[in-house]
Amino acid sequence: MKISKLKLKHQIFLIVLFTVILFTFMEAYFYFSFYNLTQTRAANYGNKIIEQTRQKIDSVFNDIKISTNIAVDNRKIQEFTTADNDYARDIDIGNYVIDLMEYMRAFNSYVSGIVINDNEGRKVYSVDSITGDIFFMNQYNAFINKYKNDSTALDKGSFTDLFKDGKSGNEYFFYVAPIIESIGGVHFSQRTGYCSVMVNIEKLQELIENTELTPHSALYILNSSNEVIASNQASFRGVLFEDILSADRDNLTSGMKTKINGEKVIVQEKGLEQADGWSIVSIIPVHELTADMNPIKHFSFIRPARLGPRIIRWGC
Repeated sequence: MKISKLKLKHQIFLIVLFTVILFTFMEAYFYFSFYNLTQTRAANYGNKIIEQTRQKIDSVFNDIKISTNIAVDNRKIQEFTTADNDYARDIDIGNYVIDLMEYMRAFNSYVSGIVINDNEGRKVYSVDSITGDIFFMNQYNAFINKYKNDSTALDKGSFTDLFKDGKSGNEYFFYVAPIIESIGGVHFSQRTGYCSVMVNIEKLQELIENTELTPHSALYILNSSNEVIASNQASFRGVLFEDILSADRDNLTSGMKTKINGEKVIVQEKGLEQADGWSIVSIIPVHELTADMNPIKHFSFIRPARLGPRIIRWGC
């Protein structure tokens, strides 16, 4: 059957129908191209957020490590850990050490408390009135022993796992660094004590909560044991991310699309440079990153699809 023998109405119908089909295929192609572009943008957005947060956390941890290293290398602090004369140690040296620790705590709001211990168990400290009692608990002493007696962990300092107060249920973590005598005494190059710094978790929590995210995105700081140190999702704090982190960690670094509670999300993880084994994880709902393409989808794809049946009815 030749087109020229068809009624004019049918000729117009075929031309319009062919045009609509061609237009629909073109729109579908551009739609899916734009969809893939949006997915890439979503991953880039997540990477940007997580990298900015990593830099902030690393900066905080680096400042804590620098301050602690200055303290453990300080001559008076080293003399405090080796002095035999209790009077000189408590009055002459002790007051200076306390002033130095008070200054460290006042200078850095991410430090809640500092304790210097020598090998004999003697200590000097600067703590706040709210969390200061933690350093004198038997539970804390048992917790910190595994770090102060671990030569590998104390070789260059270490951030601890979460310590949970059995009474209050509050959680804390610390930066622990060795005091190595370097002033030329009889204990030269030996470890004469250690410094334990309590990190202010509430300040880290504020930092995470103030990060600009999409409405239902989640951001987590995980320690080397995959415990949640801080998060904008408070109900998940302290929970292990076994399901999410059981995936290939290389895929998480570049961004992995998965489902959580039936919702499509992009999960990304980035390791911290200042804390071995620590990382930041972001979970961003895909629909919140692709919402701006819905109008395009509606007008570019659905409208032509609806137009097709109308043309067929008209042609018949």
